[in-house]
Amino acid sequence: MPRVTYDYIKNLDPAFIGGLSKSEALDLLRKIRAKYNTRAKQLEKVSSSVYSPALAGMEDFYERVGKKAPSKMTRNQILNEIFNLQGFFQAESSTVAGARKIQREQDIRIFGETPSGRPKKRMTLKQREKFWSIYNEFISTFKTAEYLYGSNKIQQYLGQYLISSKKVDVDMDTLYNLESLLRDEQEEIYNGDYSGSVFSGTWSS
Repeated sequence: MPRVTYDYIKNLDPAFIGGLSKSEALDLLRKIRAKYNTRAKQLEKVSSSVYSPALAGMEDFYERVGKKAPSKMTRNQILNEIFNLQGFFQAESSTVAGARKIQREQDIRIFGETPSGRPKKRMTLKQREKFWSIYNEFISTFKTAEYLYGSNKIQQYLGQYLISSKKVDVDMDTLYNLESLLRDEQEEIYNGDYSGSVFSGTWSS
């Protein structure tokens, strides 16, 4: 097996991974885990100011399935973890620079850009963590939302709300309020009554 580098992991053919024997998969998992541990430590060092959706996703994965010794895992468990780790490395936010770039681009997309190219507003780390938690829950609850409203519009509404709200809990009221605002705007645009404000509606408390 070639030397396991970050690029090698990202570009591995899923068919190749699926064709590995248990011993080959075991060896690959150990090497990829070592690379993951290095990246995770780098991201954890800046975790007070930088949020990585990729790291949060892997932490959720390990919380669900546990992080067992590879020698005690079945072949299917090994392959499942390899595929999840590959997804981590393929994500832009798996590096500190990538996660910072995503935060900046996200804030510009949601709040707009100053003449100097900076976001007009920045979410705090806590707000950003809530943002992704609510966003993922929202698109999971409303399966057609991204198609109907577009991910940018959903994120703009959610980001504006998080900035204006002191406390946000991920509950069904929050999700339905968000969907209601998006639907109302869609109807205003259709009827020709839209004011042009990204957050012209009111959010029920």
